[in-house]
Amino acid sequence: MRWMRTFAGVFGMVMAMQSPALAAAPAELRSPQALHALMVLPQSSDSPARIVAMDQRRGYYEGWTQHWRKGAGYRIGDVSLIEGFASRVETEWLTRSAAAQEHIHPHGHEARRPQARESLWLHRGDTALTLVVQSQQAQRLGLMPLWGISAGRPELQHGRQSLWLVRLPEQTDQRVPTVVAISANRPLHWIAAARAELPTNLQQAARSQHVAMTREPQNELQLHLVFDRDAEAALRRARDLAAQDIPAVLQQAAWRDLSKGWLWTPDRAFNRALLWAQWSALGFHVDEFGPGIWAGLPWFRDNWGRDTFIALPGTLLTSGQFDAAQQVIDAFVARQRTGDPQDPDDGRIPNRVAANTETLYNTVDGTPWMILAAWRLAQHSGRWDRLQTLRPMMARYVDGAQRHHLDAAGLLTHDDADTWMDARIEGRDAWSPRGNRAVEVQALWYAALQIAARTEQHAGDLTRAARYIDLAARLRAAFRGKFWNGRQLADRIDADDVADFRWRPNALLAVSLQAEDLGLATLLSAAEQARVAADTLRHLAYPWGLASLDPEHPDFHPRHVNEAFHHKDAAYHNGTVWLWNSGFAVSVLSRLGALDEAAKLMRGLAQQVLLLDPPGTLSELVDAWPDSHGLVRPSGTFSQSWSVAEFTRAAFADVLGFQPQLLTDALLFRPALPEQWQTIDANLPIGARGALRVALQRRDGGQFWRFQATQHWASPLRLRLELLDASGARQRLQVLWHGQPLQVDWAAGVAKVNAEQWPVERVQESQRSAFGDTQWLAPPHYQDGLHPVTRGENVLRNRILGEH
Repeated sequence: MRWMRTFAGVFGMVMAMQSPALAAAPAELRSPQALHALMVLPQSSDSPARIVAMDQRRGYYEGWTQHWRKGAGYRIGDVSLIEGFASRVETEWLTRSAAAQEHIHPHGHEARRPQARESLWLHRGDTALTLVVQSQQAQRLGLMPLWGISAGRPELQHGRQSLWLVRLPEQTDQRVPTVVAISANRPLHWIAAARAELPTNLQQAARSQHVAMTREPQNELQLHLVFDRDAEAALRRARDLAAQDIPAVLQQAAWRDLSKGWLWTPDRAFNRALLWAQWSALGFHVDEFGPGIWAGLPWFRDNWGRDTFIALPGTLLTSGQFDAAQQVIDAFVARQRTGDPQDPDDGRIPNRVAANTETLYNTVDGTPWMILAAWRLAQHSGRWDRLQTLRPMMARYVDGAQRHHLDAAGLLTHDDADTWMDARIEGRDAWSPRGNRAVEVQALWYAALQIAARTEQHAGDLTRAARYIDLAARLRAAFRGKFWNGRQLADRIDADDVADFRWRPNALLAVSLQAEDLGLATLLSAAEQARVAADTLRHLAYPWGLASLDPEHPDFHPRHVNEAFHHKDAAYHNGTVWLWNSGFAVSVLSRLGALDEAAKLMRGLAQQVLLLDPPGTLSELVDAWPDSHGLVRPSGTFSQSWSVAEFTRAAFADVLGFQPQLLTDALLFRPALPEQWQTIDANLPIGARGALRVALQRRDGGQFWRFQATQHWASPLRLRLELLDASGARQRLQVLWHGQPLQVDWAAGVAKVNAEQWPVERVQESQRSAFGDTQWLAPPHYQDGLHPVTRGENVLRNRILGEH
């Protein structure tokens, strides 16, 4: 029996024949040591590079190669606890600038010399770091922490062999540790370092400087520092660390986190960049104010609602951390504004949760971004029950929005600076006014209403579901009537009901939110979406990302920081490239089959991960125009959560095309792979059903896919594979699948499943013609005076405020 059941001639279940099992993971991913070796980033001795690592608790480390201390060091709150460290072999200090090689690794960095090595390892999940010095020949080895604040002499703890305690001054911020417990893997003693005997760069006035020296010649010394406010807790953890090989332990933990969800391509540099982006994104997942995701380093170490839920899919869903994702959602739901129905913020989640400051609710889009993230989590996990728990939250949100913020046509209104383009002049007027109805806000509202309706339908409350559907239908009609003129999608409708058609990335963001799995008609047809995407690229796209404003507009700022002419916030959303925008651009381009354009943006992001400051992550911004030497310059925070998370999400969800729909027992693959990739291999978490291995080989014009689950499923899933044919149209193949090894061949327009010919159906017409003459922007090297805002001081500010 070949087919147990068919639906409309295009849907079948494979029963008898099976494909051979997939091979093991790529060699570079099979062990902690191999993964670590792949991720090590060698740094040039020509110029220092920034080092960034995060502890996933409440701290981060910033240092620089070639320097004993530079940057914030290990920082918790606003206090730098450790600025760096120095190593000794016998009486010789290992001068960092003289190292033969320096490597950045996932937990810190390593400096190498012919006969000795030194490294720093910041732990994840603990406020601890380990310093290591190694020598090929057994010698007396020493390590000296370079304290960032006044620290006492290490005190040997009586009755506790090889445990010391350093006391730190009390800080106003109760997050900052007051003690450091220290242990080591070798017997040692502490010696005071005479200031006059230290190299000049190591001398710290008014700071305790003691060196931990091994008592006997050794090949390695590991020094563990555990920071806490509880001395006993710190000492217990330090004692446990002394019995472990910490570099090996941390490599094992990183391998465990990164081996849950991975994508392997023939492009080794892309693979390395993607792994680093995954690792960087996970570092922002913290538990400082309750479960959350920091927005960026160094100055956005808060849980911002919008940033959190844009970053959540690429941070926690691609890595299979579904319980952690639910905890982040629950933490924000618990803070939903519910006190007074007459409060305009009623029903909203916070815009920001931070230490020692008031929780703010001044965001129009944070709540629908959370609802969308909750839907994506449910689709990855198959957990309707968890989505059902959000029904009261969604009802309160919709009621509050309808009561306070809907216009007569059903569009969602807001203030000028309540979208993600939120910069204000001295806290007042918006630098980039987008009130009172922004295009992506309407798309988010539309998605939230559909998700709420689907959830109520599943719960059996058809009356409430019908109300949400009616609100969504009104919105769609108003959206098409006011925003879409048949050629272009407006960025906003202002308070005077006038459409603003200046080119910004937000129309593309709105298009990216048109998800077919929500149930209702999309706001724009595929052909209309393609026109928006192609025209947006023509006006805004550089190889390194999308400009936040059309370079032809007089308000465009070619550089973010340009103090001779303007405040940096004037440029923040008026030209400066935001790297997270490339993620949703790739979503749209991949969906529409614009493979070359999507690949170009992804290559640009991968190169930035590996080559720009700092290596191993992505900054918040880059300047729209390269500098006078033709170099792309990062700006804003040096590491930004949604930048790395959107690169990661786009790689899995859009390029590979993995879009699980487990709420309806379906798995959708809609790949948009670069033509140069002849093979791929991936491991994909799919909720309680374990994980899914996927592999592809291209040869002789055909595609040969293989699928295999880690476990057999009692109830099948509908596997939907939507492939581009030679014309650029998408053809769908569907199979009922229990998780057994499965091979799908696609060649010359003929599909086979485990060697049996299989029916396909066309689900999307080709949109290639829309992108046929797309030309990317080629900006000049920056020079003063080439653009209006660089021909005088505060040009935009004066225009907005009416000053001269």
